[in-house]
Amino acid sequence: MRTCTLRSRFFSRLVVLSSLLWTASAATSLTALPELTAPPFLHDPSQIVQEAGRYWVFATGNGVQTHFSDDLETWSRGPQVFSTLPEWHKEVVPAHRGHLWAPDIIKVNDRYLLFYSVSSWGKNRSAIGLATSPTLNPDQTDYAWTDRGVVVQSAPEDDFNAIDPAAFLDEDGRLWLTFGSFWSGIQLIELNPESGLPIAPDPPLHNLADHESIEAPFLAKHNGFYYLFVNWGACCRGVDSTYEIRVGRSSNITGPYLDQDGKDMLTGGGTLLLGRQGDFIGPGHAALLQAADDTFLSCHFYDGARRGRATLAIRSFHWSAEGWPSLDPDLPPQPWSTYQGPSGRPGSGKTIVFVTGDEEYRSEEAMPALAQILAEHHGFTCHVLFSVNPDTGMRDPNAQTNIPGLHLLESADLMVLFTRFRQLPDDQMARIDQYLQSGKPIFGIRTATHAFAFPADSTSRFKHYSWNHQSWPGGFGRQVLGETWVDHHGAHGKESTRGIPNAAMADHPILRGVGPIWCPTDVYAVRDPSPDVLVFGQVLSGMQPSDPPLAGSKNEPMMPVAWIRQYQAPSGTKTQVFCSTMGAAVDLKDENLRRLMVNAVYWLTDLSDAIPDKSNVDFVEPYNPSWFGFRE
Repeated sequence: MRTCTLRSRFFSRLVVLSSLLWTASAATSLTALPELTAPPFLHDPSQIVQEAGRYWVFATGNGVQTHFSDDLETWSRGPQVFSTLPEWHKEVVPAHRGHLWAPDIIKVNDRYLLFYSVSSWGKNRSAIGLATSPTLNPDQTDYAWTDRGVVVQSAPEDDFNAIDPAAFLDEDGRLWLTFGSFWSGIQLIELNPESGLPIAPDPPLHNLADHESIEAPFLAKHNGFYYLFVNWGACCRGVDSTYEIRVGRSSNITGPYLDQDGKDMLTGGGTLLLGRQGDFIGPGHAALLQAADDTFLSCHFYDGARRGRATLAIRSFHWSAEGWPSLDPDLPPQPWSTYQGPSGRPGSGKTIVFVTGDEEYRSEEAMPALAQILAEHHGFTCHVLFSVNPDTGMRDPNAQTNIPGLHLLESADLMVLFTRFRQLPDDQMARIDQYLQSGKPIFGIRTATHAFAFPADSTSRFKHYSWNHQSWPGGFGRQVLGETWVDHHGAHGKESTRGIPNAAMADHPILRGVGPIWCPTDVYAVRDPSPDVLVFGQVLSGMQPSDPPLAGSKNEPMMPVAWIRQYQAPSGTKTQVFCSTMGAAVDLKDENLRRLMVNAVYWLTDLSDAIPDKSNVDFVEPYNPSWFGFRE
């Protein structure tokens, strides 16, 4: 343990600032705030606190972001703590740009203390501020955040960085604040529980842990031991983040903190608690929550299925027999993504299962984006399944033999299929076959016409699903969707597609509000098209939406690129089908294509009468898809 004394200049501004207290009023009612689906997108979450049965979490953002939930599953966005920043932020940290980092919240006596970071990237001219409020609920008349000024600050000549605060109230009523990022690592000071400010003008500064990349501390106590959780690695790089949560313990709050091997955290010790697990990337800013008889660990992670979006995770947590933190081994709980729509929308109560897996057109990017649109704007519950490497457990579009989660088709109202040449085991194919025989609707996208490929000598009882099967000609693609793989009618990567709605079908509800479509991908060849063609594909002479149609026979006649049909199973069960050979991730940038697909979902789920004149197809998250093409 290393101990030093904070120089009094760190707090020289406190007397001045105390006369400049800033108060946030309850200007925003909870009823006016937008609902979010679980889990919320946030970075650097505080510990989760509960007030009057409602859970609150605070996070990095302008003015400090807040979210609340009644069940830890469905979250809503709360008001910012600061609508106008205190003037001292710019005085103490001139390079600060208004983004407040890594807050933490704790209740002491009859009020809440909110600690937060004022800093700039890569610098240690930083400060930890304090704001207080008697309640977290802006609907309460006494709701108000009052700025209390600087708690601790650092400057370039100091060997620590005053950010990432985490408060801890001990059983004896003593209040502590741990903080730190890089430099000399994690620090600890004692605070006055009445004011939330340092216990003395020059309080001891205890150095608890050090590492070449360490930050985001959190303290907890269990069976007489203090536990220090920290992060090693790099944050804020999306899917390339290397954050991982490490832990050590001590019988004294000021240390030394030792890991399970007995190594001091000041000299690089720290037992790994949670690191990357598949698309669960870079977990950080750990905290513990006691809810009823259960304990949970909260943190953020970068969701590989959402292009590295920072997302809140709440995981079951327990203490081992030896008294060490432990997490259930099934993190993340499943390799698919779920998007829960709000109630009161046309799709509320209906479930869609997206089955994805192709190595060329980025279905793993397109389908989550479409699912979010259908959930957030239209109320559907959407599960997106992915091809997963059975050896690594990671999502892998090149993995042709494993798509976990197909049991979800049992309760699905619609299957959306976007796979290419998959060879799934019989237990997984049986789920798809059972769905097909049920007569429930099917939506096929792009390579779904050649969704399956079994070798000629396959012993699978579902090998007739193959795109080139002889006794069930053309397999699933031709028999169910209306066509199998034939060829690229337009030159691949050279001739893009203009989708032209069929004037003869103009009154069909799927075409409601749909205009001409442009897709960078090419037109597929289709033989004997369905009579119910919704959109024809005009081959363009180049790769820009303004390029003229290609002259010659390729557009005489135009091939269908979207159609509806009905499949009748041997049992006599009839299935409604919509198929679009448009739909690569880059194609989905076209608003009219998204509207066509959303309308098709409504039609397939018996909601035709609810299709708006112009369906909301705005992306829920920023959407920057990868270009199509094979990859290693």
